[in-house]
Amino acid sequence: MRLTYLRKEAGHDRLILIYGGWSISPDYYSHIARDGWDLAVVSDYTDSHSETESGDRENISFGSDTITRSGYRTIYLYAWSFGVIAAENTLDPSLITRAYAIAGTAEGISDSHGIPEKIFRLTRDTLSLKSLSKFHSRIGVDVREENGVDLSALRNQLDFIASYPRNTQRLRWTRAYIPGRDLIFPPDSQRRSWKQRGVEIVELPESSHAPDLQQIIASTIINTGHIAENFERALPTYRSSASAQQKFAEQLADKISEKGEREIKRILEIGYGAGNLTRVLAKLYPTASITLVDLYDTEPLNLFKEERYVAADAEEWIASEEGKYDLICSSSAMQWFVNLPEFFRQCKRLLCSEGILAVSLLSKGTLEELDSVRVSRLQYLTSEELRTLASAYFGEVEVEEQIEKMEFASGREALLHLRQTGVNAGPPVSLSAALRALRSGRLTYVSTRLIARE
Repeated sequence: MRLTYLRKEAGHDRLILIYGGWSISPDYYSHIARDGWDLAVVSDYTDSHSETESGDRENISFGSDTITRSGYRTIYLYAWSFGVIAAENTLDPSLITRAYAIAGTAEGISDSHGIPEKIFRLTRDTLSLKSLSKFHSRIGVDVREENGVDLSALRNQLDFIASYPRNTQRLRWTRAYIPGRDLIFPPDSQRRSWKQRGVEIVELPESSHAPDLQQIIASTIINTGHIAENFERALPTYRSSASAQQKFAEQLADKISEKGEREIKRILEIGYGAGNLTRVLAKLYPTASITLVDLYDTEPLNLFKEERYVAADAEEWIASEEGKYDLICSSSAMQWFVNLPEFFRQCKRLLCSEGILAVSLLSKGTLEELDSVRVSRLQYLTSEELRTLASAYFGEVEVEEQIEKMEFASGREALLHLRQTGVNAGPPVSLSAALRALRSGRLTYVSTRLIARE
């Protein structure tokens, strides 16, 4: 196989890894971009070795060793078509933060869970420039250099794909996208495969075998720049409008107070925003020092005797922080994080013995009213999923779910609320679609409160 870097910059520790479709050049994905992320494409499914390209070429064994040497803390996998079974059989699961399957199955070739055997064999045995062109047309991809392809090499790739085991359970898939107009992998076969594995399914009823991958990536990797812009713009109205978030912050502070048997001298707060949680903490621990981290600069709150402000991506900043804290806390911010397991690991490193991690973050069910009009639902986790992630690093983990339902006179008022609180930082939704989805005037917020310690 070949691993081709389309974007690689010094200092990046996040990677978008695409396992592409059969017969599709890595250049097909060159338009894909996300700030702060490198981009690499796996292609040429012929063996377990690849040629890594990033300016210079070096022949190395592809797989976990390659990715590890690159030094990525966070890797999001997007496997398309036959890339799904290839990823299932060649990747080290421990290296993948999240794995998304698109228009494919982990079985690959199967009469009930993939491409039917007969169709696969017919495709392989009758492969020609004409049939390849027809295949590209059926999947909805414009390939302009079909005359220059090596049909023998493509046939060998199909033989190698057919040799993969089809009943593996190596990767923990986060979500599967099923195009409703897929003419290659029957949609019903995809549904059977992913339901059997217990993987969340997102239906794309109007899409062909080749859905808009950039759109899927944009919905699963939130643009932190847009988050910062939206929340900074909403600061003047946030405190008066974000009543649900205010309740979540106050209830989190109450729980911190209950759990704080020891004196808390040093506090780290992530995503302090308008200071909802900070204000309550200042009443509880007026003599403590606090480090406040958010994506953007704000005016000092002047609530503690000693305040340190950091404008940074908290996930990146915390990896280089060396201080020790009695309390690390956050309210209604961590749902935007791209690698919660790594964040929990770093929190454990920075906490004093007997220190407390106390966070509340929006979880599954939040703004479910908008799910029907999103190309891809936001990746909110359940309380139990969060407990599982934190339990890998903390011996004592307590979770509790809170639900706040807000009622507005109209869909327009509900949308105004989202704008005034900066919560419209997710994937874009058209105004007409949003109004249609919010015609009841109802918005749901679900928050998971998590308290952890060694």
